[in-house]
Formats: sequence, C-alpha cells, structure tokens
Amino acid sequence: MHPQEQNNDEITNLFRGTDNIRKSRGNNPYFGITVERAGIPENAIALKFITSKGEQRAIHYHDIMSPMDFDGVGKIVLSTPRLVATIEGQDLGELFDYIIEHRVKWISEPQSSFVEVEVGKPQVTGVRFEAA
Repeated sequence: MHPQEQNNDEITNLFRGTDNIRKSRGNNPYFGITVERAGIPENAIALKFITSKGEQRAIHYHDIMSPMDFDGVGKIVLSTPRLVATIEGQDLGELFDYIIEHRVKWISEPQSSFVEVEVGKPQVTGVRFEAA
C-alpha cells in the first residue's frame, strides 16, 4: 500500500465513530486536551463549553483577549469582544495552563453528581457567560 493511502486509513480509523471535538487526551471528565503527534502537541482552534443541560457554546481561541485571569484556585475568566466566560471549580491551575497553550478542546460542567476525580486534579463546577 502506498504510504499516503496508509496514512489516510490510519486517520480515518482514528476518528471513525467518534465526535471529533471530544476526541482528546486525558481522563478528566471536565476537559479534554489536544493529542500529540510525534511528541508535538496540536493547537485547538476553538474552545467548546458543554453545560450540565447539554447546551453548547464555542469560542475561537483567536477571539480570547489578554489578559486571561486565574485566581490561583477556582476561577478562570476568559474575555472576548462580545462575551466573558467564567469557569469555576477546584484546582484549576492545570486547566489554566492548557488554556494558555491553546490545547483545551472542550470544558464540561458535571453531567452527573457522581463524578470522581483524583485529589488535586481540576474539577469544573460551573461555567457562566455574560455579555462583555
């Protein structure tokens, strides 16, 4: 098989039967990061938010304005020209670092009250949106 055809088959198999935006690394139920290819992390184009009710909203990374704010514990604030997104939770430092690197593909509010995460790992309790 020609190498190009083989690569196309591998890519097709990688994403077959999955929601591409949710195809990500990590095992945290609150967020997913981009995959790495040959040790180089991919950048995400947009950041998708999923509420506990299933509502979804996305912000393109190029629309997020500086500064991005993190209070050091449980609140991240991202501003765009039209919207302010506030992510609340616990131990959000790792999540903030991935956002800065444009690696977070999706952030989800808890879909159940029985979600377990390792102590010290990021936990999202809510996402709020306000007009800028």
